[in-house]
Amino acid sequence: MDRINKIAELGGIISFDSVPSESFEYNLKMVDSNMPKYLGNALLYSYQKNNKDLKSIFIDSNDFQDKTMALKKLGDLINAISFGFFLGHKWDGINTVTGGL
Repeated sequence: MDRINKIAELGGIISFDSVPSESFEYNLKMVDSNMPKYLGNALLYSYQKNNKDLKSIFIDSNDFQDKTMALKKLGDLINAISFGFFLGHKWDGINTVTGGL
């Protein structure tokens, strides 16, 4: 927090560059082509605002047309993670969970 605050205090700007893992970036883009940027913005915002509410962080840190669109995109990500999206390997978009949660 101190470093982030000092960067802002000195007029610096922190912005999203890229996802370090190729497979993770690929999987995020399978959900939405802008999902890496959305999550990068949300992560930085959570540190700047010391906020831990996932929905408000995701909505407030990105320029969505409206709240419904933001929540749909967040829901799509959570759904993908719940049903077959893993960080370590490229996801084919197919849900692998066939039973109950």
